[in-house]
Amino acid sequence: MTVFTAYNQRTRGGAYVLWRELVVRLGQHPAFDLVYATPEAIPGAEGRHCRIPHPDPSRRLGTLLFLIRLFCKACFSWKPPAGSVVISQGNLYNLALAPLCWKGARMLTIIHGDYLLEYERNRHPGWLKAIVHRLLIRAYRRSEWFLPVSQDLKRRTIEQYGLPEERFHVVPNAVPELVPMSEKATHQIREDWNARENRPLVLYIGALAPIKRVDLLVDAIKHLAPDKRPDLRIIGDGPLREELEQRVRTQGLSEDIAFTGTLPHARDVLAAGDLLVLCSENEGSPTVLMECLARGVLAIGSRAGGIPEVIGIDELLFESDSVTALAEKLRNVLEMPETERVALRERWLERRSLFSKPWPDRVMEVLSDA
Repeated sequence: MTVFTAYNQRTRGGAYVLWRELVVRLGQHPAFDLVYATPEAIPGAEGRHCRIPHPDPSRRLGTLLFLIRLFCKACFSWKPPAGSVVISQGNLYNLALAPLCWKGARMLTIIHGDYLLEYERNRHPGWLKAIVHRLLIRAYRRSEWFLPVSQDLKRRTIEQYGLPEERFHVVPNAVPELVPMSEKATHQIREDWNARENRPLVLYIGALAPIKRVDLLVDAIKHLAPDKRPDLRIIGDGPLREELEQRVRTQGLSEDIAFTGTLPHARDVLAAGDLLVLCSENEGSPTVLMECLARGVLAIGSRAGGIPEVIGIDELLFESDSVTALAEKLRNVLEMPETERVALRERWLERRSLFSKPWPDRVMEVLSDA
């Protein structure tokens, strides 16, 4: 079976990590003939690579140009044999790869997040958003399979696009296998960050974008008593970084909160933290939570999207968009007696068994049955 897929590689978050692993596995499997398009070849991927250069302009324009070039390649260069399958990352990728469906290929759509929720936040005029939504409805209805990473995304997608439920297979993310970190290594990370020895170390790892609501976390730290505030390290970058840094300075939190920027091995530095916080308005099946399970790090998150499906413990969930609820949850967990915290951590780590099967394996099972 010939499989076509593509990714622009500019956003290297959890969705890209999963897709990259899938590409490597598909290229190694004798039953699949892989053709993939990216700006750069993926190390270890044995399929046929079609390079689509990513231009230097702003990310939004660069991504649009990438998709236009992908559409042209699908129209004029790629000739799918009978029985071919197209793996789309959803959203505008379905439009860019639609010509392969016109030529007889079948489409499998992977859904990592609520595109419409994020798209509503940008400043495009309403008429343009309406046109895009109508086009996406047409493109999505051509897809034969949908693989959302959470039950929440399945529900949202069915409601937004009017799709039949039998086309959906929920394929959650999985806990990765990570090399253990030594106590010396984690201590060195804390020293490099100037973390105070008498304070817990709380981490945020992810994009600094509106939907992530990192502002809630900053404000929640302000709500805690000065002598009870943890050290917070915000790992990642994005359009709101400057605004968030100003917020920290304005609220007098510079001694408690620091920004590290994007780190190449964020899943390793995670081991140095005592607690990770995820405040998003919406998520699919967050990779960072799976990495917390792999590292044995407690995590608390908002009751939004697929986050509760992963965390699944009331003591680690708070009502989204509520600073006071987040502050109270931080206070409860950070000031919890040690015996209770150990028991809570054990309950959290028991959830590893629910996410033990690698995500690429489950996608390939659906492909094998196609």
